[in-house]
Amino acid sequence: MLQKGPQIIFGTASIGYGSLAEEDAVRKFLQVASDNGIKHLDTAASYPTEEATGITEVLLGKAKSGEWTIDTRIAISRDLRGALAPEAVEKSLNTSLEKLHQDSVNILSAHMPDPATPLEDQARAFDNQFKKGKFKQLGLCNWPLSMIEKYIEICDAKGYVKPTVAQYMYNYVWRGTGTKILSFLHQHGMVLHAYSPLAGGFLTGKPTVGDTAGTRYGEPTHPLTIYKFIYDKGPFHNAVKDLSGLVATGAVEGPADVAIRWLYYHSKLQPQDGIILGGSTVEHFEKNMAIIKKGPSRRRCWRHLRDWKSARLEWEMGTSSEAQLQ
Repeated sequence: MLQKGPQIIFGTASIGYGSLAEEDAVRKFLQVASDNGIKHLDTAASYPTEEATGITEVLLGKAKSGEWTIDTRIAISRDLRGALAPEAVEKSLNTSLEKLHQDSVNILSAHMPDPATPLEDQARAFDNQFKKGKFKQLGLCNWPLSMIEKYIEICDAKGYVKPTVAQYMYNYVWRGTGTKILSFLHQHGMVLHAYSPLAGGFLTGKPTVGDTAGTRYGEPTHPLTIYKFIYDKGPFHNAVKDLSGLVATGAVEGPADVAIRWLYYHSKLQPQDGIILGGSTVEHFEKNMAIIKKGPSRRRCWRHLRDWKSARLEWEMGTSSEAQLQ
């Protein structure tokens, strides 16, 4: 039984890849999530990989995920240009609904910003689909706050459906989302759905000790190798080493134990917010849920991370993570 905290949303980014490429495996995964009290899932038109775009939604549709509350995202191209043009939004949404065997979805989100299509055209595109009853809420993922603000202004002026949900990466070593962004979202009547609670698997501790066999850090073709680019850096490894010191004292079972409990119990997320939690295998997901059910961490555990501010990603082009979100 979970204590009161942010809602847990079942993340499906791994479905369609590896051990989760078959319908029976997906059905089992959904059942395990349901057994843990979860009936809300998050997916995307572009999951699981660029080469296998849409397979995740196909498998979810075959596995009868229609009994779930389903969120999805608009398909994206490599350069993102034109992904949110009116015709692209309509085509992507209709394709998703067909694959999922749904008449509508709960939340329809823009997966990434579209740098080419005028914001007003994007807002009109989503509003047209909303008025057709094809989704209930609008979400924006990975958008700079300044762009969200402009988008809301357009919606207010035109009477278009406004976004109520935003998705950003937020975890134990990536906390820039926690103050300014959450304050902005709540001020505008929006909630945060935080993704990457284990930093793409980095906070399992395996990459730091070189145990990457079978993980996205050890597979160059893994669909989520972006996390290796983000987290495979000295400050992040130092943060994990600090947590490993706590493991040695017996205070915690591992870095993942601290990271997941911190996000659920000790971060700035509120009950109206959400955590997108999945796993590369059913066993990984069950372990993650078991960690949450332990309850809050000892205070000294979640305060232990040394210099976490310096651990946030500094992009190779010299742009900080916070600047990306301004």
